[in-house]
Amino acid sequence: MDSVHLSFETTLGDFDADFPTSERVRSVKRSVMEGVRLDPNEANAFVINLDEQELEDEKVLADLGLAQNTWLVLERRKQRV
Repeated sequence: MDSVHLSFETTLGDFDADFPTSERVRSVKRSVMEGVRLDPNEANAFVINLDEQELEDEKVLADLGLAQNTWLVLERRKQRV
């Protein structure tokens, strides 16, 4: 499989698209941010979560084993206290 269809829940609405399985999480995050009109230059302030677990920016989608139509959450990184 060369691409995977992913859906994202964000505070600005849902976003879905096909992504190459060779793409890194960081690149996917920036694409989603552009899609919901967030500034992709602020990507370090956001995370992508799957089942409340943060996906590492350097991971490649193929390594995560995500199924077609997986729902993920894009949210602002929680501030450490």
